[in-house]
Amino acid sequence: MLVLTRRIGERLRIGADIELVVLDVRGRDVRLGVSAPSDVAIHREEIYLKIQDANRTAAASQPGLTDALARSETKLQTIYESKIGKLSAVPRVRLKEDEVICLNLDHRAGFMLAQIDGTLSFEDLFAVSGMSRLDTARILAQLLDQRVIVS
Repeated sequence: MLVLTRRIGERLRIGADIELVVLDVRGRDVRLGVSAPSDVAIHREEIYLKIQDANRTAAASQPGLTDALARSETKLQTIYESKIGKLSAVPRVRLKEDEVICLNLDHRAGFMLAQIDGTLSFEDLFAVSGMSRLDTARILAQLLDQRVIVS
């Protein structure tokens, strides 16, 4: 977790499209303003957790939905892994460090890229990622597709 100190009126950027500004501080309460594209959902954590719980409840009441989701995820994982190719291959970073900085990768893709050291195979990367196999396969396939890494 990145921890930052900001004063009233100071801003924080998340990527190119999201901006946070400290509007006010009163005791232990901090008022934040958020500017983000309309397709980015922004919720207080307690609301987000309620939405997730309601979604799980709704999904559980739909017969076969969980199985269909699992089949879809398995199929998607197979597609991504086929894009990766031989899982025993050892990927390497194709770009120079200053070129990687300009990519604006999300934190998970950046983490995966940092693990690629010329000794770990794709299968090893699945094991050390700490993410689901589907998410890891998606990120690795995207890095390959963008020619950030090569196998």
